[in-house]
Amino acid sequence: GNLHGTTAWRMCLLARDVVVAKQCTCSAVLRIFPLATALVHNKFVLTMDKRWGLLIYVAYFTSDAWGTVVSIDPIANEQAPGSSEGGSATIALEVISPVEKVIDVKATVGTQDIQFGFEGGSVVRSQCSSNDTRSWLFTAEMFRAPADAAMRCALWESSAGEYDDMWQRRSTIAESNQSFPLTQFQQQCNEDWCTWQGATARSINLRLGYSCDPRDLHASPWAPSPVYDDTLQRWVVLYVGYACDGTQLVTAGTGNIFGVVSTIPGCDGIQGPYTRDASLLPPDGIVLGPNSSVAARRWGDVGRGPRYVDQINVYRLPNGTYAALIGSVSTWFATAAHALGPWTVHSVFPPAVFNKTPKSAYNENPIVTQLPVRHEAHRADRQKSTDENGAVDSIYVAVFDTVFNEHAGFGISTSTDGVLWNNGVDVAVDGGVRTPLGMLEDKNGTATLYFTRRFADCSNQTQEDDCGGFGMAMPTMCANVYRVRFAYNATTVAD
Repeated sequence: GNLHGTTAWRMCLLARDVVVAKQCTCSAVLRIFPLATALVHNKFVLTMDKRWGLLIYVAYFTSDAWGTVVSIDPIANEQAPGSSEGGSATIALEVISPVEKVIDVKATVGTQDIQFGFEGGSVVRSQCSSNDTRSWLFTAEMFRAPADAAMRCALWESSAGEYDDMWQRRSTIAESNQSFPLTQFQQQCNEDWCTWQGATARSINLRLGYSCDPRDLHASPWAPSPVYDDTLQRWVVLYVGYACDGTQLVTAGTGNIFGVVSTIPGCDGIQGPYTRDASLLPPDGIVLGPNSSVAARRWGDVGRGPRYVDQINVYRLPNGTYAALIGSVSTWFATAAHALGPWTVHSVFPPAVFNKTPKSAYNENPIVTQLPVRHEAHRADRQKSTDENGAVDSIYVAVFDTVFNEHAGFGISTSTDGVLWNNGVDVAVDGGVRTPLGMLEDKNGTATLYFTRRFADCSNQTQEDDCGGFGMAMPTMCANVYRVRFAYNATTVAD
C-alpha cells in the first residue's frame, strides 16, 4: 500500500469500535493479504481479518482532533458502505424519447377515487418467463383529503409491453388506519351571523380542520418497495408507515417500516393479493423502526432526527444478501438474510452519495435497479450475467429525487457491488422530475425511467422545485406518472 503525507498516521486494533478523526484522508487503499478492504465515509480504510476476528483500521490524519465513536459490524460481503470516490462503475445517459404521461390522475381508468395522484414507490418487471412483458408499479396514492395524510399503497400492472404502457390498477396493498374526519369548516363571509368576516367579492376563503390520532403508527403509508424473497418463495413489499403530525407540512410524524407478503407463492405472486403475515412478523407488523416492540427490530429516531425512518428501498447484493437504503434526512445502509428482517443497520452514507448533488442541497428516496452492461474488465467477486453476445456486468443504479432541482431533472448514483457508491450527479430531463420510480432495462438495450411529477395547480402543470413548497399540500394539487427513455453507456473497470 501507499499512504502519502507528512503528518503521522495511526493504527488501531479493536474488536468492534474505533474513534474516527474529524478530518482524515487516505490517498490509497492499504492492502494486507488476506485482508478484505473497503472504504468507509470516503476517507477511511477498513480492513478485516476473519482469522483473527479483529478489525484493523488504518488512516492518515490531517488533524489530531478526535471525533465520535463509530461502530461498524462486518457485513455479508466483507465491505462497509460508503462512497467509492469515483468507483469503477460509470454511466452516460442520453434522452432519446419525449416525456410521456402513462397514468393521468384525471383521466386514466382506475384513478376515479384518487383525488390528488401519486407520490413515490418502485416499478419492476416480473420476468417470470422469457416472454413475460409485464411491468408492475408499486406506488403511494394520495387518494383523498387531507393531502399527504390520507394515503394508501397500491399495485398497478401494465401487460402491453415495455414500449406501450397500458396501466391498470390491480389492488390496494396498504391503507391508512385513519378516517380523518372533518372537525372544522369555516367560510369567510360578511353576513351578521358570519364568525369570520372581511370577505371580498374577488375571493372565496375557507378554513378546514381534520383530526387524526398521533398514536396511530399506520396513519399514513408511503413508498412501497417490492422484492422477491427466495427463502419464502414469495414477493414481499416493505413500506413506511407514518404517525400523524399536524405540525409538519406533509403531516407525517414518526416513521416505521411495515411489511406485507403475497399470498401466492412463486414469481407470479407479484400480482398479490398481499397480507400482513402474523407468522412472519410481530403483532405490531413493524419490520424496522423506533416503535418496534421487538428489540432486534428497533432502530431509528422518534421524529425527524438523523435516523429518521421515512424511506426504505430493498435490493439484492451479489452474494444474495438483501440490502436496503433507509431514510432521507441521512441515508443509511442495512442488510438482512431475509426481506422481512431482522435488519442490521451498518452505517450512514456521506451526503454527497445520495443526499446532496451539485444542483440540489437536499435529495431523497433513492430507488435501486440493475442494468447489464459491457465490461472492460471485472473482478471475480462482482455480479455477472450472460446474454447471447457474451458476458456482461450488472451495475447498480440508484435514481433519486433532487428536491431543490426538481424543475430540471433527477439524481443518479452507480455502484458495482451495491455497497460502495459513486457520488450522485444531476441528470437533466425537460420539464423536470418529482419522484423517480426506477430505471429499467429495455430489451433493445435502452433504459426507461418511470417517475412522477407533482404540480401545485393541476390546471398549470409545471414542475417546481420542492413542488413549490406549500404547493404540495394545496387542494388544487395533482401528480401523474411519466416515463422517458435513455440511450446509455455503462462501463466497469477493475480497481
